[in-house]
Amino acid sequence: MATNLRRVAEQDGLQQVAPVEEGVRDVEAPKGTLLVVFLYLLGIAAMWSYVYFRLLRSA
Repeated sequence: MATNLRRVAEQDGLQQVAPVEEGVRDVEAPKGTLLVVFLYLLGIAAMWSYVYFRLLRSA
C-alpha cells in the first residue's frame, strides 16, 4: 500500500515540473556588481594605507 502511494506521489510530482523554455538562462548578477565590489575594496585599501602612513610619519 505504501509503495502504491509513493508511486502515485512520484507521478504527480513529475507532472508538476514546469517545462524548460529555450533561451532561458541562469540568473546573473548585475553587470556593475564587480565594479562596485572592486571600488569598495579599493576604498578600504586607500583608507588603511592613509592610516598606516600617518602613523609612520607621527612615529
